[in-house]
Amino acid sequence: RAARELREGGQAAQAQVLGLGRINSCTNPSAICVARLRTARRTLAVPDPTVQQPQDSEEIAMQVDLFLSHNKVDPRADAVLRAQPADIQNAVIERGDLADCENASTALMGRIKASID
Repeated sequence: RAARELREGGQAAQAQVLGLGRINSCTNPSAICVARLRTARRTLAVPDPTVQQPQDSEEIAMQVDLFLSHNKVDPRADAVLRAQPADIQNAVIERGDLADCENASTALMGRIKASID
């Protein structure tokens, strides 16, 4: 899946993903590739066809609830995500689940910070 998405990502997104360095020593290189590609698409304002954008605040709240129920994080990280504006919440959720993360709460906080910056 990651290889297909990268091939279909466009030259600018590919260059940005590949410019971030090697991923073959990562625990899950496919997940890293997909996350980098989504970040590149956001940076380049290229819509990600695999992610349906939420339409209203109720839908975003439901997606946040679902994301947090699948990714066990501490109450502080949960509260920080819920307190973010919808575009930041959506950017964090677009990066996928936190299943491969050693510390899901720390990873979530990092994603929030990266999405804000």
